[in-house]
Amino acid sequence: MKTLKTLRDIKNDPRVDSIHQEDDGCWKTPGYWCYLKIGFQAYGNQQHSIHEPTIKDVCGVLNNDVTEWPEDPDLT
Repeated sequence: MKTLKTLRDIKNDPRVDSIHQEDDGCWKTPGYWCYLKIGFQAYGNQQHSIHEPTIKDVCGVLNNDVTEWPEDPDLT
């Protein structure tokens, strides 16, 4: 799979359901929420969401810490 580097790469990744920027006023820079499609998990802890402060960090998770999740309860 292609190494992701940009927001466009994230949006075009077939594992990604959606991504949006969050700015709750508590951080110096807004963060990003990235939601994975059913059947994928992030961080190896059975969740569909990624929350990171930068696009670079989201790309890092997608490149290194997203795996298929065949036991995903949402698949049933």
